[in-house]
Amino acid sequence: MPGRRSHPVLIVGVYLLVSTTMLPAAPASIRAVQTAASVEPFFFVEVSLRVERPDASNPFTDVSVTGEFTRAGSPPVGVVGFCDAADGSVYRVRFMPSKPGRYRYWVLLQQGNFSFRHEGRFRVTEGIGPGPVRVDPEHPFSFHPRGDWRALVLECHDDLSAPGLG
Repeated sequence: MPGRRSHPVLIVGVYLLVSTTMLPAAPASIRAVQTAASVEPFFFVEVSLRVERPDASNPFTDVSVTGEFTRAGSPPVGVVGFCDAADGSVYRVRFMPSKPGRYRYWVLLQQGNFSFRHEGRFRVTEGIGPGPVRVDPEHPFSFHPRGDWRALVLECHDDLSAPGLG
């Protein structure tokens, strides 16, 4: 329009202010905490990432957490972590080893151009824990843990005349 002047300095300043505030920045610091140095098979090893002054707009979608766990002499197993706090201050990666041995791992948190990597180790000892539960193929309403543990029986009733329900 004639007679109207634009202010390029003001326009550039507003653009820089808006564009830089929309970019994800880096958290102040991140601390990794491992639950145990030694576990039995089928027990969880959890790595928590504690974020000081988190700044992700949406910590559930703007941040990714992945990891890789490797038993000596075995191929690596990739895992996906998750945000465990609405403000983005805690992320977790969980792994359940099935065999004894020495394990090493890395966990990576990524937010925009920022990344944080933590590496660690743990040992899995021989254990007598029951392990995962499986369905008995001969009796589909019975469940058996790994090993010689008693069966767990699931009873189903289709009416309220069952003992304790009526």
